[in-house]
Amino acid sequence: MFLLEPFIWMFSVKNFKRHFLYLLLVGIICWAISFIIFNFIGGDFFFTSNLILNILFILLEIILFLTPILCITGYFWCLTDNAIRRDTDVLLNRVYDGKTSNLKNIIMLPDWNLFRFIWRGIASVFASIIMYIPFVLLMILVLINLSVIASFWNLNNAQITIAIGILMFMLALLIPGLLWNYARRDSVLAVLNFPKAIYLMESYPKKYFLNTFLIVLFSLARSFIIRIILFALGLGAAVTSTAVPNSYAELIGSQFMIACVVCLIVGFIIDTYWIFVNAYLLGTIAPPSEY
Repeated sequence: MFLLEPFIWMFSVKNFKRHFLYLLLVGIICWAISFIIFNFIGGDFFFTSNLILNILFILLEIILFLTPILCITGYFWCLTDNAIRRDTDVLLNRVYDGKTSNLKNIIMLPDWNLFRFIWRGIASVFASIIMYIPFVLLMILVLINLSVIASFWNLNNAQITIAIGILMFMLALLIPGLLWNYARRDSVLAVLNFPKAIYLMESYPKKYFLNTFLIVLFSLARSFIIRIILFALGLGAAVTSTAVPNSYAELIGSQFMIACVVCLIVGFIIDTYWIFVNAYLLGTIAPPSEY
């Protein structure tokens, strides 16, 4: 049942269908307007001699394209925060033996606030960049001093490769804890709280590692599902094809264009559902008492 819970918990929550529809509508409306503008200017960003007007159209296209992505990302972090500070309810077995009981997580959806979601989506981009800076600096430091490390520990090339792989794996294990802390604190600097991530991993190892594994597994499954849908519609080859149309006239109505649009729509629908799954998994790596 614990494997099914991330996929079904949202259907029993009030306003889930409404929020799901709102998230889809944001994407449909923004991308439809973006496509209309793109079609209006004939696929040429510099369609007038007015540089300012050209720049404004480019900025509008970028904003319309990114708005649904930022909205769904910001909604995910707000939902994860609600999952972290969730309530629990005790469900006793039908035959009560005085020992066995189950806990049901009660998670509320965030209040609908489009501008808040977009703002938190923007903040999460900067938080992600900040989070990876120490990892990148550490790897650069290791690579710069690789010869010194190999000489000191008397390591050959194979051992060095294994050691670097283990180091990267151990660092990657901290990411769920850092993201959990970011969702909880709503601060871009919260992703640098490595002691908190280590504490969560040490205190709740079973739930921490299980949920992390499921997040990775379900992410791979999501990509596989999208590919199956595209190939079932006969559009998989068009997306993976390197034969991209050379002109706007060739692009509009081409199989490549249709495949890209279908891929975008299918991917967005699946991703919209997937944020509820991942928010549950990330938010429940620790008990609500840690909030």
